[in-house]
This record gives sequence, C-alpha cells and structure tokens, in this order.
Amino acid sequence: MSIFSKTGKRAFLDKPDIIDSLRESINYTPDEDLANASGFILFDSKLRRRWLIATRYRLSSVTDDTGKREPVINWSIFRSLIVNPGGALLQLKTYEDGRGKPLIDIGYRPGNKYTPELFNHSAEELKEKILRLVEDKVLSGTEYKLS
Repeated sequence: MSIFSKTGKRAFLDKPDIIDSLRESINYTPDEDLANASGFILFDSKLRRRWLIATRYRLSSVTDDTGKREPVINWSIFRSLIVNPGGALLQLKTYEDGRGKPLIDIGYRPGNKYTPELFNHSAEELKEKILRLVEDKVLSGTEYKLS
C-alpha cells in the first residue's frame, strides 16, 4: 500500500513490492513464481525509477513514479520471444537520443532510458547484466541458452 506525504509524493518502493506489482499485469499467471523473480533498477532519477524484472515466463519493465499511487508495468516480453532452440532472439542495442541521453533497445522494446552511473558508465556491463538476468530467471530450467 502506498502512503503519500504532504507534498503528494511517496517513497520509492523496494524490489519485493515492485516484483509483487506484476500481479496486476493482464499477463500474470499464478504459476509465474514471483517468489523467485529478480531484477534491478535500469533508470534512476529524483522522482522515477524504472526496473527490469524477470520471472520464469517473461522480462518486464516497471516504472515506479513517486507522484503516482502504484507502479506501472510498461511492457513485458514473453520467454518465447526472447529465445528459441536455434539461439538468442533478445537483441540489445545502446545508443544516445538527439540530446545525448542514453537509451537501450531491449528486444522489440525500443528507447528505454537507463542511468549509466548504475553500470559503471559501461553499456557492455548493462547488456551483460540484462543477459545474466534473463538466463538466470527466464531461461532457467530450459534447454535454451543465450549466446
């Protein structure tokens, strides 16, 4: 439950609450195993954080905006669209927008903001972290591996 201060803002939610917010997704199924889900902050600003959360079935983007009552699920990519028996389908591409702001395309989800300081200013470290998260959670227990 979110509690707002006198300014109309609330504190950022912690990772377990962000993961639990996936229950509100239209794609959620009870066997998704949220207890074993994991993730990390992709973008961090004074009022907003964007998380990448992986479950056994999908990779999701969740925004925690302190001016809103609840986190918002931006998108999710199902396991079948991340990998197939022939190899990886999840493509990661980092670049800058016209104002020099860093962005990453995650699969067919383009233009995701990220905070370089969270990844030692290394786009390669960010890509590796995403691939490790997907391999550990979405692909665990399958015969598929990302290359």
